[in-house]
Amino acid sequence: MKRILGIVLVITMILGTNLVYANSSSAILNTAEDTVINSYNALITGDVEKYASLVEDERFPTEAESISLYKENHDMDPLKDFKILSETEINSNTKKFQVELTHSSGYTIQIPTTVQKVEDNWKIIISSDSLDSNVVTEINPGVEKGDTEDGEYTTQEIILTSFNGTVSHYVYGKYSFSTPTTALILGIHEQKGIYTHGVRYEVVKVTNEADVLYGYRNVPGGNITNTKYALSLGTHFQNYIGLRMKILSNGGTYTFRGSLEY
Repeated sequence: MKRILGIVLVITMILGTNLVYANSSSAILNTAEDTVINSYNALITGDVEKYASLVEDERFPTEAESISLYKENHDMDPLKDFKILSETEINSNTKKFQVELTHSSGYTIQIPTTVQKVEDNWKIIISSDSLDSNVVTEINPGVEKGDTEDGEYTTQEIILTSFNGTVSHYVYGKYSFSTPTTALILGIHEQKGIYTHGVRYEVVKVTNEADVLYGYRNVPGGNITNTKYALSLGTHFQNYIGLRMKILSNGGTYTFRGSLEY
């Protein structure tokens, strides 16, 4: 009887050991690199909900808003392929990858992708700090069609886009646009707030992975009406299509209404 109990004990120990190793193996699968691969594969297949579950995107106040923009970008120019070019460990909870992303139009960029542990899960972090500090390199401009509120953009139009709303952090203009020139005019029809720090108006290309900054103009003051400002875009970009306004508060809450012209 003792011999039988001994055999059972040994078998139980072996099975227990195997279970421990099995659990360890499955845990190792959740790595920072896995998150990068799974997130961009989700964009390729159009599974924007899965992509959203793998990303902490501070650009949007709700997950529903982020999913809406991810879907819009996918419908306009879906991700076709990606390559991880390098991996750097910042610390035990943070890693940074350099990733090359190629869209169906041929539009190709190289971007730093920060991945952090969030409640024991690795997630891609898109934050205000990363958007400000990350250097996005355009490799291929691709071929895209930009739309405005009035439909497909033509060079005969003077107003590129209009925008309005309320901002306490940052918001995006509703419509994408294209421009044939880098010398633009920012028309502020109304900017109101109790503070005088003002608002920063940016022209960006919004992708599911990053915001590419083309140019900006700071407009200080809390009571501005019918004023125009010069807003110049960088001249090193290969095209100026598929752009969008991004409106950021420099401190406080503001209502705004304006347009971008050339």
